[in-house]
Amino acid sequence: MKEILAALKKDRKYPGISNLPFIANEAYKNDYNGTLGIDKFLITGYLQNFYMDGTQKEFLNNFGDRIAYLKKKTNVETDNTEIINHYMQFIYSTLEYCIMPLVNIGIEIKTKCPNWKFGANVIESLEECKSKYYTKTYGGLNVDELSDSHKLIVGAMKDYGMVGALKNLNGEILDEIQSRLNVRYSTTDVLRAINYLAQNSQKYRDFYVDLKKKYMI
Repeated sequence: MKEILAALKKDRKYPGISNLPFIANEAYKNDYNGTLGIDKFLITGYLQNFYMDGTQKEFLNNFGDRIAYLKKKTNVETDNTEIINHYMQFIYSTLEYCIMPLVNIGIEIKTKCPNWKFGANVIESLEECKSKYYTKTYGGLNVDELSDSHKLIVGAMKDYGMVGALKNLNGEILDEIQSRLNVRYSTTDVLRAINYLAQNSQKYRDFYVDLKKKYMI
């Protein structure tokens, strides 16, 4: 924890999500599982919606756009498959298990200790990262305001790899899944509920069928 606090207190020259790999690397020392030279571009390539190329706004709508962005920023001619592998490693490992936990620690410190002295541009970078991550992952779903039971359902789906479906969730779908669960909210129970609702839901049957096709079959 000492290293984490020291990293959060260190000044950064500019605000922005590209700071996060460097903050995480200093916070976790040898446990950081990314590659700094490329991670600052992977995080912006994944979480940003666009970037400026001179005076031209270039949008990042798909992996083709993100591949072109990474090639442009790193000036390295790398096989597209290798670039996709870099993104996947970063999104599902470095971002998920190194950077976002650090972001949440920093924001919790700010909430509970508003006078704690963060380094220059640190809290702005943390808040921007959380905002962009939540929008990218959950869409319009406000995870912070969900009930504990709904958070467990979302967590189970996320753990199973249904990340792409999370932004299409809403309160009615979560209520419907919850209605099929008992006191346990394990991933297995949630999958059973989805399987049942793919056959029996009246309003969201197509959503559950799509989940099964993409993630469960």
